[in-house]
Amino acid sequence: MTSRDVNSRSFSELLRAEAAGGVTLSIGMLIAVTWSAVTPSGYHAFWHHPLSDSLNRWHIGTPHEIVANGLLTIFFFGVGLELARELREGHLTNRQHAVLPAVAAVGGMAGTAILTVALGLISSTPALTRGWGVPMATDIAFALGALALVARRIPRELRIFLLTLAIVDDVLSVIALAFSNPAVVRPLFLALLPASMLLLSFHRQRYVVATLCIRVVATWLVLAAANVEPCLAGALVGITAPFGGRAQVLQRLEARVVDASTWIALPLFALTACGIDWRTIRWTTSTVTFVALLGTARLAGKIVGIVAVVTWMTRRNPQLAPGTRGQLIGLAALCAVGFTVPLLFASQAYGSSSADYFQTTVTLLTVSIVAGIAGCTTLWLQGRHSQQRTS
Repeated sequence: MTSRDVNSRSFSELLRAEAAGGVTLSIGMLIAVTWSAVTPSGYHAFWHHPLSDSLNRWHIGTPHEIVANGLLTIFFFGVGLELARELREGHLTNRQHAVLPAVAAVGGMAGTAILTVALGLISSTPALTRGWGVPMATDIAFALGALALVARRIPRELRIFLLTLAIVDDVLSVIALAFSNPAVVRPLFLALLPASMLLLSFHRQRYVVATLCIRVVATWLVLAAANVEPCLAGALVGITAPFGGRAQVLQRLEARVVDASTWIALPLFALTACGIDWRTIRWTTSTVTFVALLGTARLAGKIVGIVAVVTWMTRRNPQLAPGTRGQLIGLAALCAVGFTVPLLFASQAYGSSSADYFQTTVTLLTVSIVAGIAGCTTLWLQGRHSQQRTS
């Protein structure tokens, strides 16, 4: 079996895992929405009940924080490992293939952030301006889960493009989240970050799995002490994983981490994050304005930002384009699906028990449905059109 066959198989397995992640996320979301609708006080009392005052300083003082800041680290560890593998032995070893989706990710993030701030200023909606980072991030599990529905109608290169874009998007969004409130960051602890990420470097070839796990824990503690989003530790350590010498060992680790993320971390995060206290939402003109403009910034910002950047970068070398213009628009729409990192931003910007947070949750869920349908329909029609032309 050639290395190309191995890479193709591993990517197919990754797609199936990510598609399953979309399913488990959806299940967690549905349970959360139902639970919070039936007994809103019981739902929020359970997830936000303080467990221990001594744990508050480590950002795990409630069940919600244990999931959001603890278990979600597993998800980002898997994200980092996926990107490390693709960069070292996969499709992204060709740096041109890696640069285009990475820059497209920046374009999509910038498009949503700029549009959010602009709409907030024009409409005099301070909550929208304050939440500039909420619509930025792409949700890998949901985006690839939706893409799996039309996978047979699009080229493999387009799927890898979305995977890379979503990974870079998520990592950069978490970094932006970590430093979006610099007033509370403790630089002295951040100085320890290189040491925690390089911990036990001399053991990395013989005990690579144990070394990476220890690094994740050490880096998590450093970031938590620095008042920086600790789940970022997973992505930082995962990206530096030494794929190459111990590729098979790391691929097995990646598979286990992705499984743990799919079946434990992601559904629990959806269960803790997607409950809506409908009692706090008053459907006034300002509420409708906030929801409509945030949804517009999320969907339109992603599509315009990604398509504009890819069009600009492929003008000189059209062969780099991952697909047709229509396929690219459908792909960009799928980047507006999901809520994992956006809800982390919303929690920091508004507080996880505020009316603005619940309005944001409603918006992200609604946009995810609209963007998923629009993106899949566009890709399906484009794939059908391409098949008719080649037949």
